[in-house]
Amino acid sequence: MDSFDPINSVAGSGKSFDTLTLFILAIGTFFFGAMTAAIQRGIKEQGWFGFKKPSRVTQTKEQIKTLEDIAKKANNSE
Repeated sequence: MDSFDPINSVAGSGKSFDTLTLFILAIGTFFFGAMTAAIQRGIKEQGWFGFKKPSRVTQTKEQIKTLEDIAKKANNSE
C-alpha cells in the first residue's frame, strides 16, 4: 500500500517534497494570476456588468469641435 502513497514516492526518490510543492505552487499562482487578469480585462473591454468601455478619445466633443474649426480656418487661409 505504501507504493501508492505520493508523498513517500516523491520523498523516496531523493527530491524534497517541500521544494517540489513550492515549485508547483509558484507555477499555479502565475497561471491563476494571468487568467484572472485576462478575465478582468475582458470584462472591462466588453462592457459586461454595466462597466463602460474605455474611450480611446480623452478629449471632449467641444474640444474636438474647436480643434476642427481651427483646422478648417487654417486650410481656408491658404
